Amino acid sequence: FPDYNNNNNNNTSSSLSLSSSSSLSLSLSTLAAIAKVLFVVTFFVYRVYGWIRVSVWGVWKDALCVLQNGRAEQLRPGKSLYLKSMLVLNLSFGLLQLYWFVEIVQKATNAIMG
Repeated sequence: FPDYNNNNNNNTSSSLSLSSSSSLSLSLSTLAAIAKVLFVVTFFVYRVYGWIRVSVWGVWKDALCVLQNGRAEQLRPGKSLYLKSMLVLNLSFGLLQLYWFVEIVQKATNAIMG
């Protein structure tokens, strides 16, 4: 990198050589590949695994419990359809998370491999 603290106006000290430019290019492409892999991993952890974990052991477990034992109708008469529609939306969003994950993996693989 250029030395901007050097008060000498010598152009050779502030210009990149061909070898440092190619190594910089290689390190940036390596860094970009690492960032893509880390994005795929974090997307999976938070958007796929996290969504499924919260949905199955939280939303679905609680909603099915109150729907099956009739508690939903006791607490909110006539509103159980709302809860059922939330389960359909939850499932739809879960499938959308999986779709996005597959798309991201395909694009990241294409970008890294070629």
